Amino acid sequence: MNAFKIYKFYVAIKRHFNDEKYDFFKYRGKLRLNESSFENRKDKYLFTKLASQEDCFNLVVAGIANNPNFYVTDLLTEECQRLSTAYKKYHQSFEYSFKEEIKKYKNFDKAIKVEEGQYPEIISDLLRDEISLDTISVVDKIINGCEYWSRHLTDPMWEDINMKLMKYRPFVDINTKKYKSIIMDIFG
Repeated sequence: MNAFKIYKFYVAIKRHFNDEKYDFFKYRGKLRLNESSFENRKDKYLFTKLASQEDCFNLVVAGIANNPNFYVTDLLTEECQRLSTAYKKYHQSFEYSFKEEIKKYKNFDKAIKVEEGQYPEIISDLLRDEISLDTISVVDKIINGCEYWSRHLTDPMWEDINMKLMKYRPFVDINTKKYKSIIMDIFG
């Protein structure tokens, strides 16, 4: 992997998760970056090190999706390696992982419902790292959760969660009918 290529990817993903107007998928990750200015960066060696990591693209997505303020040094920590491993594990058996996480709820409707301005159980579990961003993104796609939750939740923390969910949504490419069927089978 080329250090400049991973640098461009890192900057584009970081902008995607931090800038409401920038869409990595719409612009196909393109930004005005040039290799000569990259060569003069003091942190160039960190991108060289990152480029040597196994599956460095997933490492960047997993790290920055988890914390949009991650800097390149944070992506080289054990914590980010753990996030990347969990991300890969989830994606290797996406359907199974989704089923395991979603079936912990006794009542799906209650788990997604906002009551008295309180976060639904599924959002609270996301905040406690008890459910993955992938699972909640599937649920969001099926029920258009962000739209529903945004009508009932107005605090600044929700705005950050909503942006994270909306920005992560395109990374979860699923057949919504299939996953809706899985939910119906579990909760009948």
